[in-house]
Amino acid sequence: MDRSRRSTNPNNFKKDGTIKHGVKLRWTYSKNYQKTKKQIKELYRKKASYIKEKHGALANKILSLGDEVYIETMHFKGLAKRTKETKTNIQGKIQSKKRFGKSIGNHAPAMLVEIIHQKTYSQFA
Repeated sequence: MDRSRRSTNPNNFKKDGTIKHGVKLRWTYSKNYQKTKKQIKELYRKKASYIKEKHGALANKILSLGDEVYIETMHFKGLAKRTKETKTNIQGKIQSKKRFGKSIGNHAPAMLVEIIHQKTYSQFA
């Protein structure tokens, strides 16, 4: 998609490949780009729907085990951020600074916590 956008809008990019900023930029998108964008949008929608459905089922299973649910407070944004300091392992190789951003985005643990929270309060309200 990026190559398609660059080929249809060559005047909107600087020589180093970065986007020119300004109000008067006009973007044109090819039909194939628009079709691919719709397909990606639909796939993300289906993925989110699937995750929400599975979390609902898991929340029901958790709540069937008992009335009280204790959840450890987790800061998921903090887990998704890169670490600040650079560490090396025993052999002297630099360890990766990336953390759990992609897996948090794929599994949406905060959504599960929110669904459990909603279901517990709707039962007793």
